[in-house]
Amino acid sequence: MAKTKKDYARIVSRSRTAFTKWQKTSLNMRIKKMKRLAGEISKQKKSLAITIHKEEGKPMAEALGEVKGSVAAIRFYLKCCRKILKPKKLQVSVKGTSAFLQPEPFGVVLIITPWNFPLDTPISGICPALLAGNSVIVKPSEYTEKTAKKLEKIMVKIFPKDTVKFVYGDGKTGRNLVKSGVNKIVFTGSIASGKDVLRNASDTVTPVLMELGGKDAAIVCSDADISLAAKGIVWAAFFNAGQVCTSVERVFVHKKVAKKFLQKLAAEAGALKKGKHINPMINKKQFETVRSHVNNAVSKGAKIFYQGEKYKTKNYFPPTILTNVKLSMKIMREETFGPVIPVYVVKIEKEAVKLANNTIYGLGASVWSRNIAKTKKIAQELDTGMVWINGASELYTSCPWGGKKQSGYGKVLSEFGLLEFVNFKAIMVNKSGSKRNYWF
Repeated sequence: MAKTKKDYARIVSRSRTAFTKWQKTSLNMRIKKMKRLAGEISKQKKSLAITIHKEEGKPMAEALGEVKGSVAAIRFYLKCCRKILKPKKLQVSVKGTSAFLQPEPFGVVLIITPWNFPLDTPISGICPALLAGNSVIVKPSEYTEKTAKKLEKIMVKIFPKDTVKFVYGDGKTGRNLVKSGVNKIVFTGSIASGKDVLRNASDTVTPVLMELGGKDAAIVCSDADISLAAKGIVWAAFFNAGQVCTSVERVFVHKKVAKKFLQKLAAEAGALKKGKHINPMINKKQFETVRSHVNNAVSKGAKIFYQGEKYKTKNYFPPTILTNVKLSMKIMREETFGPVIPVYVVKIEKEAVKLANNTIYGLGASVWSRNIAKTKKIAQELDTGMVWINGASELYTSCPWGGKKQSGYGKVLSEFGLLEFVNFKAIMVNKSGSKRNYWF
């Protein structure tokens, strides 16, 4: 375990030595090794899912889904990496001159990951970084180290020594790694921690890709399919106990359908089963955050419209629906990261868009309506990095994932996710053999 500046410097130095060799490895060989990684994760999917389920707490079906999603991400990058990582010719207007873009890796990439998706989030950074020719240092969450160690055990058998290095510890460990001379940083976590990363990275002007918190809004229009909206929002708000950066944390529903929507929402929430659909929070700290947000709202006039059974299971918070909420309440302004849906009734849909945008967050949002043309227009007005129409919080490997405002910047997944790990060098060639007429 790293303890001193010299320890961290040594880790980065070894990773840089590995990088000098790995970047010269042919793309064919990198692809071959990445295929092996996908295959090994697939072979061990049940064991990995059990570890995720026991350690992070999500239901077994969701844990298996995470493992399968990780493999899908690897296979997506395997399909598109050749096209993205080949030199690209550029058009130049000066006669006798040619130019092209040469893709190059950054060097040593530090990836700091959270606990809520302990396999999927690391893979979404590790895979494209390695395919692009970078070496990688991974600092996983201290709350899900067992999952990280299983992934590490798989990877060290496939990739050259120190090409992928896992470093374990708390936030202080991550901070020290940020200051240890890496060439790029990928951070997923809270806004406060993200700002700390930026401050420390600024000393060396190290580029940072970051996905921070979210406070996603769902807009339920007057012409929405109420059954569909209720089902989708309950899933997007409560899966993984709401511990998802794109969980639905605010609902703005048109007054015309509010009563019917709330009844259906409560019915859908009431059908959820502990263990199968809903799991405990990761720890007491997160449980207390959720409880304090709900208590704060209730103390200021919010009503508990629905709440599931309060089991004695440690850190279990029951699915909760709040009404009569005010925009000034914590539950409407701060990231809750738990199984709570606050519902706010609006008179017109323009009001919903305005309120949805009135936040420091800008990760995702969803719009629910039978009128697709209208939803596309609303989507363009929402100040977020992602918008779902008649769906929410869904991940597709071909679509870029990332936010705006204080939810971060940069993209993971999709072709853009691979481009994040590539520095394109412009190379311009004077083929004329003569001096330019504008030279001295």
